[in-house]
Amino acid sequence: MESGGGLFLASAEVADGVLFEFGRSRHHDLLLRDQIREWQPQLRTLFLLRIAAWKYRVQLPGFELPEAVQSWQRLYDERSSDILNDLADGVEGKPVQPHAIPELGPMPDSGSFGTLFGKIDSLTTSVAESIAAANPR
Repeated sequence: MESGGGLFLASAEVADGVLFEFGRSRHHDLLLRDQIREWQPQLRTLFLLRIAAWKYRVQLPGFELPEAVQSWQRLYDERSSDILNDLADGVEGKPVQPHAIPELGPMPDSGSFGTLFGKIDSLTTSVAESIAAANPR
């Protein structure tokens, strides 16, 4: 499976292209470029962790989960998606529509899946806080 290397290489190339652009938004674009380059290692790690979590989602052999854990995972994915979409809107300068993000409650006993999602959640929160701090509203 592609690790997303091409995607991240392409984003680095686009970011480097900003160096050759001029105009009224150049200063803002350069600041955004620096922020994206700073966040890129965390986003790449988050992407790779999400690939690992996908194996649980599609129930590959060795990655089967009980229904209670699958239900929790679906709720988590929806919650995480809302957070990441809000962040993308904020980075693009769009107004972020505040909405209630439901509490998930404790994760059912899930072994290595729990460890993986704990890392995903921690990294998502860290990136979200960093992006929010860089793009105050």
